[in-house]
Amino acid sequence: MAKKPKFTSAQIKNKVKKIEDVIEQQKRENQGEHFVSLTREEIEKKLKRANSPIITVQGWSDANPGGSVYYLLGIVNPDATVAQSLFAHVWVGSGNVDPVIGTFLLNVDTHFPRLTQPGAFGLTLAPVPAPCSLFT
Repeated sequence: MAKKPKFTSAQIKNKVKKIEDVIEQQKRENQGEHFVSLTREEIEKKLKRANSPIITVQGWSDANPGGSVYYLLGIVNPDATVAQSLFAHVWVGSGNVDPVIGTFLLNVDTHFPRLTQPGAFGLTLAPVPAPCSLFT
């Protein structure tokens, strides 16, 4: 027996439009030098399989030695219920991924602090169309 789709075609079309609006707003507000976001096709694909909040955009700036990095993370919740206890952790390290998680997480540039946001109990995220940026 085939699994029933999470959203109807009409619901997916409506949610894609709302998510695209959020992405456009975040693109206009982005202060970083770099910005990436999901395409319409990627949003549709995620909505057909996702059962949780979706990362929609990332924005960041270059950093000079001793400087700071601007980072934006955009998340939307396509579900009808509130998503709770969301966290993001950012660290600066090698661009090469170590396949061993234990050593990968230790591969950090100690000039930059490790940052986990938000604090205790995490972020509570309302359903779409409410946008959220954890790091700005």
